[in-house]
Amino acid sequence: MDEVKIGLLMIVLGIFLLIISEMIYEPEKVDVSNIDIDMYGDQILVKEKVSNIEISSDISFLHLSGSNSIDFVYFDEIKNVKKGDRIKIIGRVEKYQGEVQVVVSEIYKED
Repeated sequence: MDEVKIGLLMIVLGIFLLIISEMIYEPEKVDVSNIDIDMYGDQILVKEKVSNIEISSDISFLHLSGSNSIDFVYFDEIKNVKKGDRIKIIGRVEKYQGEVQVVVSEIYKED
């Protein structure tokens, strides 16, 4: 009986630790000029200034300073971010129609 209690306690503790580690995890910070196809599938963090924003339906395309060819694609409306703002982006490097892009999961405006 004690072994069952200990086993259940270990399971609960393991799940708790996984949740905590996920909350504090931050992906590798990458300079926007270094993003390439070799990073395919990697989750990255980029801090840079917005040089342009294009909005089409429910998809937003961000272009950042230092990157002329990489689209940062956000499948939602971008709020409170405009051209010239410094932002922090977390996203995954993907390939679309032969081009490298970053599918953004989180956007934060930096002060």
